[in-house]
Amino acid sequence: MEYMNELAYMVSQVAGVSVQTFRIEPTNTTDCLAGRKVSFALPSSALLNMRTLALHFSADAAQTASAGGRLPPKITSLIDRVEISAGGQMIQQGFNQQNTFHHLKDALCEINSTDHVLGHPYVVRTTSYVDGYGDSGSSGLTSTENESYATSSGAAQFAVNNFVGFPGTCEPAIQNMSLLPDCIFSVYFAGNEVLGSAAGVALTGTGSSDLTDAGTATAAFKIYNLHLTIEAVGLASSVYDNVIASEIAANGYVTVPFKNYFSQTDTHTGSTKFSVATQSLDRVWVCTRATAYDTSQLISAVNGYKRSGAFTATSSGGSATQDVGKPQYDIGGVLDTNKELYTTAYFNLSEVATRASASVAPTFQMQLNGSYIPAFKATVEELWQVSKNSVPKYHSGKPMFISLDQYRNNYFGFCFRLNLPNDDVRIASGLDTRSVALQGYINSTGLASTTNMMVFAECTSHLRIGQGRQMNVVI
Repeated sequence: MEYMNELAYMVSQVAGVSVQTFRIEPTNTTDCLAGRKVSFALPSSALLNMRTLALHFSADAAQTASAGGRLPPKITSLIDRVEISAGGQMIQQGFNQQNTFHHLKDALCEINSTDHVLGHPYVVRTTSYVDGYGDSGSSGLTSTENESYATSSGAAQFAVNNFVGFPGTCEPAIQNMSLLPDCIFSVYFAGNEVLGSAAGVALTGTGSSDLTDAGTATAAFKIYNLHLTIEAVGLASSVYDNVIASEIAANGYVTVPFKNYFSQTDTHTGSTKFSVATQSLDRVWVCTRATAYDTSQLISAVNGYKRSGAFTATSSGGSATQDVGKPQYDIGGVLDTNKELYTTAYFNLSEVATRASASVAPTFQMQLNGSYIPAFKATVEELWQVSKNSVPKYHSGKPMFISLDQYRNNYFGFCFRLNLPNDDVRIASGLDTRSVALQGYINSTGLASTTNMMVFAECTSHLRIGQGRQMNVVI
């Protein structure tokens, strides 16, 4: 007979446990520019807690003089793709625009999963919350100065610690690396298009030199002092090793399930095609952006938040010359909007900006071969409800309050779930597409033919590990 945990008296003890955190240096370079790759060799013969994997670095947007360069919201925005290989064989090949997926998932889950201390969660206007300055630790930003931080003595103000894919979802979270060939963790950085470039530092609406006005130069970033940290666990007893060996002897392998992702981007002309062969297609995530998302580097003020228009007297002048801004919604700050919030064009997910006609609301529907999901052409409001029933139910992060207006203009995307309503990676209950020639389409009405559409296919994959460090991945 089983009882609830609240009613059961029981104690479990594992003796001889030791925990240590290690720093791992890159195998090729500690500094790199946009579009480059950096690799790390993970410790072998160790029990690594993959949930603690963190990429540390410093960054600036100052590689082009006087560009008004700004780092994007969420430091994960600087990473385009992550891959993990073992003995030259891919465990996770990664997917392009992982940074866009982070923004989409956070929006639909209504959280900010970025660490507020090391994650650079917001765009900086004049005074950075990272070091209290913004200009290499010396002063605030003025005019077209670029956002930058001190890099001497190995300074690393930022860390990416919420990886999707294998590091963030593998079960068990603590992986026995002695079972695998030597593992390489590689990071591909995004291009400079993810940055913002501003003509000035003033609040939106004050003239032609606002933060949201286009800069005259293309901003560029650089990464400094790269390194990884990860936690390793030690066990004094050999019981765990014996259990693993017995499992491999009995079944031929042990299975490590994890979430795998594939991405597809296209200029949407009423229908965007995608296809994936997998044992478990769990979810399909979709977002849209205006055509110039990857060329303009424009900074956008998120709807509802502070813009120009509320003034106060300066401490010495006695006249109302200091613009402290006012929210677009009610002055009291409905939905916590009595503050500034910006995003860059690359991550401004918008339905309104992609309409063929401002007066005609679009509709969407997913087609999988001859099946349609949902069974009707859904409006934006209906898609939000479908998405809320489709996204994972358990999250860690700070709640993010989104209005319908903001959803349409800055956070637009949707998700269709094809598996059981849970997020247990040990249960592969999604659509098996290996035995059929799956042709998937995202169909729409009312969108401009220049719309950029991103489609992310979420799958459950299995890493099978056998004797003698043999392995294969079942996608």
